[in-house]
Amino acid sequence: MYTQVLPAVKEFLDERGVSERNRFSIPFCYFGAEEEGETPEDYNFILVLEDLLASSFQVWEDGSRRSFNLNHTEVAVKQIALFHAATAAFKLHHGFNSFLEQFPKFIQHDPEDPAWDHYIKNGFKAVRDILNGPVPPGLLEHLQVLEKNLKEVMFKMAIQVNKSALNVVRHSDLHFFNVAFAYDESGECVQAKWFDFQVIIIIAFNKNINPNIYDFPLIY
Repeated sequence: MYTQVLPAVKEFLDERGVSERNRFSIPFCYFGAEEEGETPEDYNFILVLEDLLASSFQVWEDGSRRSFNLNHTEVAVKQIALFHAATAAFKLHHGFNSFLEQFPKFIQHDPEDPAWDHYIKNGFKAVRDILNGPVPPGLLEHLQVLEKNLKEVMFKMAIQVNKSALNVVRHSDLHFFNVAFAYDESGECVQAKWFDFQVIIIIAFNKNINPNIYDFPLIY
């Protein structure tokens, strides 16, 4: 992702004259190399990325213990929106049906992967753990229905994607520990950089919010 896809998208944005304020921001990649083995366990990859702390960025100190406030949420979500827009425009401009045509190493989920069940179980458990006070009538019942049907919905989002339609490249690992923020002199958050793009997949447009409540920055 850092050595092929992101540079290709950046080159596309450069060619189109897109200003810095209208493009997504990521850590600079100084070096990337991979070594494939006979089995997945033999695969090795090394990345040397920008030190964001040295670049005056800061991580969210409270981690998952406290949700982002409105300022941080707006800045973080804007970067994901710009990322989605850039990858959608890149696909439309080049006219291919799927990113897999140009980048065959994109992750493709296996419907039989047991991680699906683990993901859903832990995600809804986290939601219920947080809802430890009074909740609106019917909310828990709706959660049960969603939990029962989510696997089928996720299959359509991440596996049975209509690759000829408008879809985007998805970060897939949005959480409090994969983003850093920069601030102006008044202390207002003005910039965000997401990182850890190693589990990128192709997904239906606007489907980047995961059911695990810890997997997306929430407002207070």
